Amino acid sequence: MKSPELNNPVCAACGGNTRRAERPDGLVCGDCGLFASSSAASSSRPAKQPAPQSENNEKVYLHSKKNLFARALKKMNALAPSRGRLLDVGCGFGYFIKAAATDGWTCEGIEISHAAIEHARGRLDLKIYDKPLTELGLPSESYNAVTMWGVLDVLPDPAADLKEVARILQPGGILFIRVNNFTYHRNAFRLASTAIPRFLRVSPAVIHNYGFSGASLAAILSRAGFESIKIANARPTSGDPYGTGGRLGGLFVGVFKQVYYAIAQVVSAVTGGRILVSSAIEARAVKKNPRAKILHIITRLDMGGSSRALRDICAGLDPRKFENVLLYGRTSEADRNVAAPSGACAKIIYLPQLIREISPLDDALAFADLVKIILRERPRIVHTHSSKAGTLGRLAAFAAKIVSPALKETKIVHTPHGHIFYGYYGGLKTAFFTAAERLTAFATDCLAALTEGEKNESLARGLGKAGQWTVIPSGVEAVEPSRSAPDVRKELSVPDGAVVVGTVARLEKVKGVEYFVRAAARIVGDKSANSGGIRFLVVGDGSLRGALEDIASELNVADKIIFAGYRQDVSDLINVMDIYVQPSLNEGMGRTIVEAMYLSKPIVATNVQGIPDLISDGRTGLLVPPSDSEAIADAVEKLVGDPSAAGRLGKAAYAYATEEIEGGPRFGARRMMYLHEKLYEKIIGNN
Repeated sequence: MKSPELNNPVCAACGGNTRRAERPDGLVCGDCGLFASSSAASSSRPAKQPAPQSENNEKVYLHSKKNLFARALKKMNALAPSRGRLLDVGCGFGYFIKAAATDGWTCEGIEISHAAIEHARGRLDLKIYDKPLTELGLPSESYNAVTMWGVLDVLPDPAADLKEVARILQPGGILFIRVNNFTYHRNAFRLASTAIPRFLRVSPAVIHNYGFSGASLAAILSRAGFESIKIANARPTSGDPYGTGGRLGGLFVGVFKQVYYAIAQVVSAVTGGRILVSSAIEARAVKKNPRAKILHIITRLDMGGSSRALRDICAGLDPRKFENVLLYGRTSEADRNVAAPSGACAKIIYLPQLIREISPLDDALAFADLVKIILRERPRIVHTHSSKAGTLGRLAAFAAKIVSPALKETKIVHTPHGHIFYGYYGGLKTAFFTAAERLTAFATDCLAALTEGEKNESLARGLGKAGQWTVIPSGVEAVEPSRSAPDVRKELSVPDGAVVVGTVARLEKVKGVEYFVRAAARIVGDKSANSGGIRFLVVGDGSLRGALEDIASELNVADKIIFAGYRQDVSDLINVMDIYVQPSLNEGMGRTIVEAMYLSKPIVATNVQGIPDLISDGRTGLLVPPSDSEAIADAVEKLVGDPSAAGRLGKAAYAYATEEIEGGPRFGARRMMYLHEKLYEKIIGNN
C-alpha cells in the first residue's frame, strides 16, 4: 500500500507542496526536508524496515539502550517532577516503561511484536496494548507523558499518530521522541553504494517509511499541536546491536559511533543547534494548552483589598483564554469564613505554611512546597499578590524555572497591592521587606502597581526598573444600597438631623483609625463647630477594636462614636455618611474611597501613596497629612460648615470615578479585567 504521504501533494510535516524525487525511491519536501518512501507499511500495522534479528533479542536490546533510557528518564523527570501516567508507543520488550515505573510513573505500552508483548506482559508484568495507537480509542487528555522510541519513521501515517498523541495528552503533557536522523542516513546511504563500503559489507544507513531531519520533526510536531519543541542530537546506542559493521566488526562500529557523536555535538554547538548531523535525533515537546494557566499566590484570603481584588480577577478573566489556579496561606480565625472563589478557579490550593509573619521554619517549608507546586502545575504565568507571598512566590518560581526546562517560558508577575515602606512595621522589619522586594524584582517580568503613586514611590526606593512597571487599579463595582438611609440611621440610633462622619477600615494600625477617633474628640470639643449634632461611624473589625473603644471612652466621646463592627452591607452604611474619612497611614489605593466616590460623598483622606491618584485636593476631596487628627478635624469641620462645597466635591468625585476609559469606568472591575488580560497576553506573546 502506498504511504498516505505519497498520495497527498502536501507535506504532512510542514504543509508545503514543493517536493522532489529522492533516492532511495521516495520524495523529499523542499521546505522542511521530510522524506517519504514509496514502500510504506500497511496502514493498519506498522513494521520496521528492515527488522534486524537483534530487535528480537531482549538482552542485546536492553544492553544497547539501557543508558539511553536512563538519560531520557532524567530529562522527563525534570520536566514533570510529579510524574503521572506515561504511554510508550512502540515499547518493545518494555524495558523503558519498567524503568519509568521504578521512577514513579504509572506506565502503559503499545507494541505489535508478539515476542516483545509476551516478554513485557509475562516477565515484566506490564500493561501492553497490542493494537496501533490510532485504533485504540484511548480517553482524551488521559496521559501526562508519551514516548516514542524509534517508531515515528516506521508508522504509515506519523502525522495522524501525532495528532492522536496530542489528543490523549493532557494540556502541558510531555512528548519524547527518538528517531533516525535523515540528514545523516541519506548521506550514509549514498556512501554505502560506493565500492569500499560494499567490499567491507557495512550498512550504515537505515531508512524506513519516513526520514526526519530536525526541521521536519519540528514542523510535524508544531502542526500536531505541540509547543516548547526542543530537538537535539541523540546519543548513539552502545555497541553494534543491528550488526551494521560487516567485516569491520562491532568494536569498530561502537568506537566510530562515539567519536562521530562527539563531532556532531561540536557542529551543533558551533551552529547554535541549527545543524544536527548525528545518526539519531531526539525531541521533547509539550502539548499546547489552549488556555494560559495562571497560578495566583496570596498570603491570606480575608476581606482586605488585595483579597477582594484577587477574587474579582479570578471571577472576571475570560475562561476561554485563561485558567486560574489559586494558592493561599494560613488565614486568621476572623477570616476563616471567607470563601475562596471556587467557581472561578480550576483548582484551589491551601498552603498552611504560608503565613504573613516572618518564620524561618514555616517560610522554608512554604518555599519548598511552592517550588513543588509550580513544577507540578507548570503555569504560563505565576502572579503573586502582596509582599510576603510575593517574596516567597517569586523566588520559588525563579527556582522552579532553573530546575525545569518546561518552565523556561513561564512569566512572573507581582502585584504588591500597595507598598509597605511606611505605616506597617518598625524600621528593621521595613528595611528587611524592602530589601526582599529589591532582590526579587530582578526575577520579575512585570510589576503591577495599583496607582501611579505606588509605582513612583517604589521606583524611588529602587524596586525594579521603570520598564517593568505597569499600573492596574483595583476594580471596584458600584453597589446600590439595599436599604434606605433613614432605615439604616434608625438601626444605628442616629438622631434625626445629625451629620454622620464615617470610615470603613480594618481596625489595624496602618488604617489610622485612632486618628479618626481623636479627630472626633477634637470636633466634639469644639463648641464653635455646632458639634453636638455630629455622630461618628466606624465600620470594620480587627485587633485594635478594643483599644479604639478604650480611647473613645478616655476622650469622653464613646456616646458619639458607633463601632458597627464587620458588616456585609458596606454600601448601606457609606450611604448614611454625610462625610467619608480615610485616615490611613499607608494606602495602595483605597477601595472604600472608591465606594464613597460612587455614592457622591465628600471625602477627607490622607495624602499617602496611592490616595492622591483618587483624590485631587480641593477638586474631588480634601487631602490631609497622615497621623494628624487635628488636620482631619479641621477638614471635616470645613465640610460640615459648607454643605454646598461638600456637595460639589462629592459630585466631582463621582464623575472622576465613573469616567469611561480603557474598557470601563476608571476604577471599575471591567477596566481592571481589561488591563489584566492585556498584560497577560502581552507577556506571553499572545496578541
